[in-house]
Amino acid sequence: MSHAERRGLDALLDPRAVAVVGASDEPTAWGHHLARGALAGEHRRRVHLVNSRVAAAGGTVLGRPAVATLRDLDDVDLVVVAVPGPHVPRVVADGIACGAQAFVVVTADLDGTGDAHARREAEAALEQQVRDAGAVLLGPSTLGLVDSSADLQLAWGRFTPGPV
Repeated sequence: MSHAERRGLDALLDPRAVAVVGASDEPTAWGHHLARGALAGEHRRRVHLVNSRVAAAGGTVLGRPAVATLRDLDDVDLVVVAVPGPHVPRVVADGIACGAQAFVVVTADLDGTGDAHARREAEAALEQQVRDAGAVLLGPSTLGLVDSSADLQLAWGRFTPGPV
């Protein structure tokens, strides 16, 4: 199956490549936990850590080279987003441009104002943006995604494999 044919839940639940946007070395940041979890499954898939500030300085995240933007990539199935709300639509647009077919958005306040009505409008716009691209969306305001059978740990903390 070509990258362009990889659609729907396959890209979400068992991606061949995942990008964590907002990846961080800061242990209290969502981007740290998401990046660490993504790297735990690196034996099954390519993992890209995206942080524009770190990449601009030629730095690393969790000892790995950081990429400045999703537009520097062309092989991403799943994009995990942990950036401030007003940046989410641009990140999703960049993900769509690089071929992503699934998005996990942990960010909560997409419009950045704290206003409930504005938040709902921003969420509806994000949903439409993803739907128009033929992709799938988990979030916003999600706690992440864990599937131990796929070695996919995209959430805060550590999870022990086993029955639920």
